[in-house]
Amino acid sequence: MVTDHLSRSRRNALTQLPLRRDGELRDQVELIESFKINPAARTLISSMRGSLLRRLGDTFEVEFVRIEQTDGATLSYLGEYANAPLFSWFLSPEDEARYALPLGAEMTDLRWHLPLLKSEHGGLAAYARGLGYWQSRQRFCGACGSATVWRSGGHRAVCPSPVCAQ
Repeated sequence: MVTDHLSRSRRNALTQLPLRRDGELRDQVELIESFKINPAARTLISSMRGSLLRRLGDTFEVEFVRIEQTDGATLSYLGEYANAPLFSWFLSPEDEARYALPLGAEMTDLRWHLPLLKSEHGGLAAYARGLGYWQSRQRFCGACGSATVWRSGGHRAVCPSPVCAQ
């Protein structure tokens, strides 16, 4: 039996990622900051518990939150989605207890809702949560123990210690 990997990938809700990642722009700090003041910019929110989703009848979709609703949080730049900048915010347990979820949205495990989730939203939510999870595990330099600093729109952890500079 011959396996058609491409058609099988199309059925996987986590592989549908209609996002221009803009990797070449991530080091342009001023540009990324200017994206945050774009009125069309949105944020995906996730935590260790899951991703912020909204039920729409029999389906779910990712809850896109306006930047001003993130209370000055440290955001990571994901890229451009639907002609607008898209950021992610990975809530710490403290942030999650403090942050008031938008009415009708719930923080939930993405895997439970994949069959009911809009196909392109699964990949976006998984990417945002994966980046946030990685960041939560890279808070300190592995060589010297200093707190890491995020660069490249949240995609690179750097040790700020002049002695270490890993």
